[in-house]
Amino acid sequence: EAVIERAQETISLFYEKDYASIREMCTLESMKEAMSDDTLTNARNMFTDDWGAFVTYGNAYTAEVTQMGNSMAFIQINATYEHAAVTYTLMFDENLSLCGFYVK
Repeated sequence: EAVIERAQETISLFYEKDYASIREMCTLESMKEAMSDDTLTNARNMFTDDWGAFVTYGNAYTAEVTQMGNSMAFIQINATYEHAAVTYTLMFDENLSLCGFYVK
């Protein structure tokens, strides 16, 4: 599914610390501003300095929500690394532009 592929692309960019490319995935200026290098670095640092190599993705859970005529796709997916396990929640609009990015 296209949403899962787009989410995995975003997660890979986050893992590689390619924050500029993540911002390019956003169409809303407010989202680009919220996705500063500092904000994304702080999100990464909530876990460990050394995540190790990527191991695998877990199950992806997706849902579509329509609000005020706008459709949004939500996806939650786990990623396992050698030294960390991260749960990502991402939101995309109908053009697969990134509208939300959360890690825990």
